[in-house]
Amino acid sequence: MIKAIIIDDQESYRTKLKLLFEKLAVKEVVIVGEAGSADEGIKLIAKTNPDLIFLDIEMPGGTGFDMLMQIGRIAFDVIFTTSHIEFGIQAIKFSALDYLVKPIQADELQKAIEKHLEKRKHQVQQKQFEALFQNIQNFNNPTKLIGLPTPDEIIFIPLDDIVRCQASNNYTEFFLKDGTEKVVSHTLKESEQLLCQHPFFFRIHDSHIINMHYLLSYKRGDGGNVTLRNSSAQPPVSRRKKEEFLARLKEMKSVF
Repeated sequence: MIKAIIIDDQESYRTKLKLLFEKLAVKEVVIVGEAGSADEGIKLIAKTNPDLIFLDIEMPGGTGFDMLMQIGRIAFDVIFTTSHIEFGIQAIKFSALDYLVKPIQADELQKAIEKHLEKRKHQVQQKQFEALFQNIQNFNNPTKLIGLPTPDEIIFIPLDDIVRCQASNNYTEFFLKDGTEKVVSHTLKESEQLLCQHPFFFRIHDSHIINMHYLLSYKRGDGGNVTLRNSSAQPPVSRRKKEEFLARLKEMKSVF
C-alpha cells in the first residue's frame, strides 16, 4: 500500500482530489491525511511518514518548494499541483518530477499515479529534489542539472554536458561531452520542449538537436550540416530550419 497525503490551502481542491481517487478506485494508493498549509504539512509528514504527497506550489505563508527545503532529506515522492503554468514548472520538469494543473482531470491523475508507480523502482527521490532546489535558484545557468529518465534509471547531468540529441523512434539518444551516449525515454519533441527554452539549444532538423556551445563549423549546402566539438557526427540542417539557424548564428556573433 502506498500512503499518500494532500497538502493544499484550498479545501475544495483537496475534496476534488479525494473524489477523483474514489472515481478511479486506485487500489495501490490510500489517502491517509490532508493539510491546509506548509506548516501543517510538515507536521502531517512527520506523523504519517507518507510515500507520496500531492503538494500545492502556491500557499499562504510559503510555497511548496519552501516547505520541502525545510524538511531536509526527502524520502517520499511528490506530485506538485498548481493553477498556473509558471517558472517553477520548468524546474520541476528538469528534475524529472511530475505535476498536475488544476482543475485536475481524472485521466491526468491516472497517468501521474502510473508514473509514480514506475518511479518507485528507481528510488531516486533525494537526487531529484537536490536538482529541483538547484534549478529553482539557477534556472538560466548552463551548469544546472537535468534529470533524464532512461529505461533503467534516472540520471542527473549538467545541462551543458549535452552535445547533441538524435531521434530514435519514441526515444532520444543523448550524446554527452565525455563521449558517452544515453537512451532517454522521451521523444525528440519532448526533449525539444525541455532543452530549447534555453538559447544555446537548437533543433536543426526533424531528427537532431544541437548545443550551440559545441558548434565548430557550418558547411553550406541545400540545408547544410554542422560539425561539433566532442562529436564525430555531422548532423544535417534541414532546408526549412536553415534561415532560422543562420539567424541564431548571427545572434551568437558568429562569423557565418
